[in-house]
Amino acid sequence: MKSKNESGRHNKKIKAFLIIMILAIIVGATIYIKSHKKENIEDKTNNHISTEEMKEQAPLIDMNNTENAKIENGEKVNLSENLKKEKKISGLKITNIKLHTESGISYFNAIVENISEKDYAGGIVNLKFKKSDDSVLANVEASIPAIKVKGKGLINASTTADIVNAADVELE
Repeated sequence: MKSKNESGRHNKKIKAFLIIMILAIIVGATIYIKSHKKENIEDKTNNHISTEEMKEQAPLIDMNNTENAKIENGEKVNLSENLKKEKKISGLKITNIKLHTESGISYFNAIVENISEKDYAGGIVNLKFKKSDDSVLANVEASIPAIKVKGKGLINASTTADIVNAADVELE
């Protein structure tokens, strides 16, 4: 039979072991959480770097091709009346469409209004930029935010493709 002294030592060893295990779990969890946060920060930083890299790697905008465009303050701006016309898709009205370049990137901007009778949950739309001969110049995805009934939002998209000469845009 174990003496009272031996049982006390055994209990102390178990308690010490449990404390060490709990501390190891806490330290491990802390390290995991910190490294996971660091990865998220690096991902966000990489997204920013990707935008900067996109500008650096952007193909040259053809400033000599001014079909449906003009050069204004060193940037190319779309002039196509067809492109600027109001568009509709899934209960949404797209107006105030602008297409231009800035620092070698092509930008599409527009106002989107929910003209349906229910809230729009948001989603992705494919912008199909077309040439004057109706062939596809480029496809660019854009995000449409959630919009309440009769509410408005913005569509903003960018690409390194030289799409500013587009004669029209279709939304799919």
